[in-house]
Amino acid sequence: MRTKEEIKEYSKRWYVKNRDRERQKRREYYKIYWPEKGRIKFWNRLYGLTKEDFDKILKKQNKRCAICGAEKSNETTGGVLSIDHNKSTRKIRGLLCHKCNMGIGCFKDDPLLLLKATKYLLETDGVK
Repeated sequence: MRTKEEIKEYSKRWYVKNRDRERQKRREYYKIYWPEKGRIKFWNRLYGLTKEDFDKILKKQNKRCAICGAEKSNETTGGVLSIDHNKSTRKIRGLLCHKCNMGIGCFKDDPLLLLKATKYLLETDGVK
């Protein structure tokens, strides 16, 4: 009989070996079980956002990320723009591509931290 640790280690090795296949299975699962209708219900529950509200924001941003301008259908966005919101008030700020949304999240949604990062990049690249 295997211990929990052995089972956990085996599962990790198996996943690494079969990562691509598992990712493809997840993509197919989400296409079938998480269609647009399901996303809209989710957005409505979390943010009070309707399909019409989402479409207005999308049109206002010309179907592009509010930060980098990546198109909604672009590979960067995966064909979907994420809803960026204030984590404490849940107020929607705009729509972002995955990379920009993750970037803001890595900086803990802190504008001062982002300014420090900008200053660092400008100073270390010799632009200043």
